[in-house]
Amino acid sequence: MRIYLPGEAIDPGKMPAVLAIGDSWCWYPGNNLLQAIALNWKVKAPYKNIQIIGYNGAELAEYVTYGSVKGRYAAEIERQLLPINAQHYSAVVISGGGNDAIKYGLALKPQCNGITDADQCLDDIGIGGLLDRVSNCMTILLAQVAAAFASRPAHAPVYVFLHGYDYPVPDGRGFTLAGLKLTGPWLEPALKTAGVDPALWQEVCRKLIERLNATIAAFADPAKNIHFVNSCGVLDCTPAGYKTDWANEMHPTVSGFAKVVEQRWIPVLAAVGIAS
Repeated sequence: MRIYLPGEAIDPGKMPAVLAIGDSWCWYPGNNLLQAIALNWKVKAPYKNIQIIGYNGAELAEYVTYGSVKGRYAAEIERQLLPINAQHYSAVVISGGGNDAIKYGLALKPQCNGITDADQCLDDIGIGGLLDRVSNCMTILLAQVAAAFASRPAHAPVYVFLHGYDYPVPDGRGFTLAGLKLTGPWLEPALKTAGVDPALWQEVCRKLIERLNATIAAFADPAKNIHFVNSCGVLDCTPAGYKTDWANEMHPTVSGFAKVVEQRWIPVLAAVGIAS
């Protein structure tokens, strides 16, 4: 297996068959989705070599030219979709939307003090703006991907895989290294700022994830080889066991990602011949 960072030379015999356009679920150091896919023994050998684009903290709007603004990763994505590079890919993984939600302050109302219903903590205008942004950017990106592979013959399709996130536990944990917190937390600050009752934190995040996942899942179209992988409900989110599956507020552990891949990705990949 080989996961290539942007600009890395390709090893002989390990040409990447998968193009991953991803946020931190693909980039998180030491434990991430792509590693879990590549390490799963059921995934067939060619698909264990992956080219990754994007970065930790990447928003969907940074993958494309959105309005008049060219996203910071848009040029590299365009380069990988040129015929000279695209010819090698048989699958595309797109991971994004979570950081857009953080940018929007989790789409919370500015003042949630006294609210006892998790749904009521989400701001109608904020959630609408967030989901419109995610939908518009995904539309642009998928159109670029479709155009890049439009000439592929029917017997050699390029499969596109979108995914949602599982239900996080907003406990204030960020990314730490050698005991030092380097970034994060991502959920707790927004919840505190909005005055959300701590008893509602987990349910508010659950409601947001469900809305975000539904927006991304709406792009699935198996007839056009676009598939959605639903990650919800795999990881432990109970007080007694969630730290086994969650490394922090946003990222699963190594074993957590392995569970998501085994339970949700492998059936989808096997249905199209990428996994056994």
